Amino acid sequence: MLLFVIVPLALFVWAIVSVAQTPAEPTPKVLWVLVVLFFPLLGPILWFTIGRPAALQKS
Repeated sequence: MLLFVIVPLALFVWAIVSVAQTPAEPTPKVLWVLVVLFFPLLGPILWFTIGRPAALQKS
């Protein structure tokens, strides 16, 4: 049961940190942070699948 809390929370925090560290223009960063904040489970999944710049997806 605790796993259903820790894994989404870790994914959420990881996504926020990843968005913040992305070398992009401020406006897309703000929009992605809002997506992650308003959709705590779907937002990080979207960020890691379609939002990250291509250079970061390889590492």
